[in-house]
Amino acid sequence: MKLKNIIKKILLKIMAMEFFPVKGNKIIFDNFNGKGFGSHPKYIAKSLIDTRKKLDLVWIVNDISEIMPKEIRKVKRRHI
Repeated sequence: MKLKNIIKKILLKIMAMEFFPVKGNKIIFDNFNGKGFGSHPKYIAKSLIDTRKKLDLVWIVNDISEIMPKEIRKVKRRHI
């Protein structure tokens, strides 16, 4: 990866933190770069759902039609 691209990604992340503050109840899952609802994150998410706490569970997916529990909000992965 070129240094220019690395610097661009770092700057974008810093800007995102400034303009989009972190919410304490939000948990974001990404399974192998958007491959869907599986592996270890799946079981972590299911355990969190079972706690019945008010959490904003967000799953990054390549395919928005991916089937997963209704308590999880799906977000389409963007490729930068």
